Amino acid sequence: MTNKPNTYNKSKYIFILFSVLLATMPILACMATLLYNNASFADIWPISSTWNDEAFYYKQTQGIVDYGIPQGYFGYNESRAQQLTFGAWAPVILYPCAVFGKIFGFGFNAPYIFNIIFLSAALLVFGLLSHIKLKEASILYILLFAFFPISRFTLSYMPEIMMIGLVILLYGLFLSSVKKLLPIKDILIYLILTYLVIMRPYLATLFVFPLYLAFKRTGKKKLFYAVACVLIALISLVLYSKINDKFTAPYIGDVYIDYFSKVFTHGPRTVFNEVVQSLDSNMRLMLFRIGKAFNGLDSVGGYYLCFIISSLLVATLGILGFIGKAFKGIASKNKKNNSPVTYDSKAVSPLLYLLVFVAQLSVLLAVLILYNVADGYRHLVVFIVLDIFIMCMDKHISAYVKLPLQAVCAAAFILFFLVKADIPDYKLPVIKNSSPEREQFYSHAKEINEILSLTDEISWDNTVDVLPSSSENLECYYLVPSGFGINLCEESYLESNINNLKSKYIILPADNTLCSKLIDIGYTKEYAAGSDYILLSH
Repeated sequence: MTNKPNTYNKSKYIFILFSVLLATMPILACMATLLYNNASFADIWPISSTWNDEAFYYKQTQGIVDYGIPQGYFGYNESRAQQLTFGAWAPVILYPCAVFGKIFGFGFNAPYIFNIIFLSAALLVFGLLSHIKLKEASILYILLFAFFPISRFTLSYMPEIMMIGLVILLYGLFLSSVKKLLPIKDILIYLILTYLVIMRPYLATLFVFPLYLAFKRTGKKKLFYAVACVLIALISLVLYSKINDKFTAPYIGDVYIDYFSKVFTHGPRTVFNEVVQSLDSNMRLMLFRIGKAFNGLDSVGGYYLCFIISSLLVATLGILGFIGKAFKGIASKNKKNNSPVTYDSKAVSPLLYLLVFVAQLSVLLAVLILYNVADGYRHLVVFIVLDIFIMCMDKHISAYVKLPLQAVCAAAFILFFLVKADIPDYKLPVIKNSSPEREQFYSHAKEINEILSLTDEISWDNTVDVLPSSSENLECYYLVPSGFGINLCEESYLESNINNLKSKYIILPADNTLCSKLIDIGYTKEYAAGSDYILLSH
């Protein structure tokens, strides 16, 4: 009699061990990626990355850590936010890592460490919330490990890992709520969702989860929670709009098309034709890049194809869930009487999987209509990770049926992110710790730090216009001292506004003809970074 409770307790809490093991995935995945690139953690050199968004993320976060907010303006073509000094990155994306940097220090490796800790913590909490089992944890571990972009984004300055971690927490809370509805869980779900939407508006599609929970209620509660879900979703979108309008600088050009206003100015037919034309051209481009991905020539196409595959597999789970009772071997078996599992109140209905598929399809269409194929792929990464969790945590479909679906997903990840990967894009930015490139950078940075000094007030005197070189060398961004703002400028903008530039400093390639023109009208040459860049002031 005395052994039964002990045995029960051991089996009851074994999920804690599996949760801890799951939390090691980001660490081991990053170690494997470093080994694949024949590098150590200290060898990562973000300055040699080809992703210029990373530089803006780092320099803005660095300005927050050192000064509260950057003392110069971030933007494009000398644009600036209505309030504060941030560029197109919303402040809410930057502050979590900035708080980490304020506590533990903020060097080149700080964002990587923050990403690893945040993702590991999210996986640990997910395992605890879902009472994860060994089989689920094992398959989840394998699929996440095989999805190479997780380790690549972890070892970058991009905010995708923070969003992925929050979505993992959201799904863990959702699964816990399906078993037992509690108001505190609803509050946490809405807080996470609101924060996600403030960061990226397309994540409002994830409100399908609390909406699903609303309809699990009975009586008047069902209507109350459904209305509350819709209202909070709308409030989140309004908050995003206000924050984006007040605290971020607009992109170069018109990235988003205001179709709603065009309905009144140009008429519905014009707007409809523009939507169809944009969708058609971007769809063709997406398919073209997917085709190139099969030849290992395009990494972007691999993202789109893996997103389509994972979304379709989730939809397949939903369809199989509905027809599982009719076909022997599809539905999971009840261990007590070997009969198909019924969809009781403590199980996720396959309907949710179909709703998630529709939500993800709408995001893909939004990317193709409102955005562009070349950059829009990053918005799909978080949904691929969500699909992985759904495929691993499904309770209704037999493991013998799910395993081939999971194998297809893993094979797609390995094929398009490792075997056929576009090496320049996926390879980590690595330079050995004692290399001449590093020594040269630190030498340039030290000298420029002695030339550029912040003024007492936030102003354009603390801002540097940067004209990148055609080689996409990002060193010029990182040479700018902490606290200074950076405006990425097109050559046409600098040339047309050469007599009316707001920023005190300009960095541009040494061989650019604008150098002599700017010097002729009174600019002073302050510094030459080797034969690559020249720093001018006025």
